[in-house]
Amino acid sequence: MNCLKRIIILSFLLSPIHGYSIEIRGEAIQANDSYEYKIRNKKPLELEAPYCIGDPSWIDSPTLPQEPTKTRKSDINCSFMQFAWQSFAYYTSDKTSDFFMDMMPKDRIFKEIPDSWDNKGDQGLVQTEVLQAGSNFPLNDQEGNPVFYQQSVNKKFYYDIVKHGLNNSQCVADIDSGKTPFDISPGSTEVKTSWKLMSNHDNPKQFFTIHRDVEIDGAVKSNVLMGLVGIHIVRKTKNHPEFIWTTFEHKGNAPDCADVPDLSNFKKSGKWTFFNPMSFQKVNTYFPGKPTQVCRKTPYGVGILTKPEVAKDIKALNEAMSHYYQTRNSVWSNYFLVGASWTVSSGSVKIGEVPPTWKNEIGGSKLLSNSTMETYVQNPQWFVLVHPKKDRGCFACHKYDPLTKKALHLSHMFNAAQDYGQCLPLRLDFEPKN
Repeated sequence: MNCLKRIIILSFLLSPIHGYSIEIRGEAIQANDSYEYKIRNKKPLELEAPYCIGDPSWIDSPTLPQEPTKTRKSDINCSFMQFAWQSFAYYTSDKTSDFFMDMMPKDRIFKEIPDSWDNKGDQGLVQTEVLQAGSNFPLNDQEGNPVFYQQSVNKKFYYDIVKHGLNNSQCVADIDSGKTPFDISPGSTEVKTSWKLMSNHDNPKQFFTIHRDVEIDGAVKSNVLMGLVGIHIVRKTKNHPEFIWTTFEHKGNAPDCADVPDLSNFKKSGKWTFFNPMSFQKVNTYFPGKPTQVCRKTPYGVGILTKPEVAKDIKALNEAMSHYYQTRNSVWSNYFLVGASWTVSSGSVKIGEVPPTWKNEIGGSKLLSNSTMETYVQNPQWFVLVHPKKDRGCFACHKYDPLTKKALHLSHMFNAAQDYGQCLPLRLDFEPKN
């Protein structure tokens, strides 16, 4: 009998379920080991990821990386995370000609006659978009105000859309049917941002801020101060037709869900933009008219089956880049990389496979989400294990059926195309001049 008990206990210890439980606990510990904690305790960066480091030249002399670059196989994940940070530093720098606030917003493109490119971005527009993709719910901050969203594209993507008349749903249909050959050009970039209204409880110096007119409950408020709380930067490269999906957040947005049970008092937890530790309201759930309680289900997009170096590389880069920005007194020191996703063909070295589906191994942050943009549709850490044949992360929504659609539908912007009649010939007069 004692022998049988020993066999049962040994079988349990060696079982996959027990192994996964250990891994879940390990991920929770890993998620709690924030870069702020490491900085306070002066934990050496080299202990985390000695080869995955940032570069201050990305800030001082910003250049846009064309592809993730690696020096050896073990650098694959790091190279994509470095690509994400270098792209962020480039697009958020006013030293470049591609400043993200100068990009053309969706509302100025998807109308009968698109606006001409003028580097004015969304200036002059009334901000109205408050519903999140995937859930169609707004995100309310602790003052009860909704977060606002904006989608914009760089000049290359803009000219692709306008030249081919893709503001017209009939032109989109011609591409989907194969009548018109088209593919989004490498170098095209889409940026999606999330903004909160600054209140007396916020320190505007800790946010990248703008002044805009906003519409709330049918009433327009003028010249409102807004702070950036999240930003997606999605780039198509020659080697990645599925786009490389990266996302960043403000450090003060919300805690990790794994930390929530330990936030016993306000002083211990600090102040969060979208989380009140004194509230008993269910997290990541929309309640009309009430502030939303937000926490991150999958910090850095990691799950049970995610490679351990993913979170290590991201945290190491975040620590380095935060330090570089702090020494330059830059507001961008208050933002961090959540993660990056791309596709990798299972069983081969091929990368950048389309269409992205559960059959593709998602590289990097397999369960990537931004707590301010996908608040209500975050996948839990065990999702890939329990649902191995379901799309997840960014590619749970950004996908298409190759039998009826083309790859342009990886972007949801084309859902805004309207029927303006028969698709006209190419607008050659919209060729970019540079």
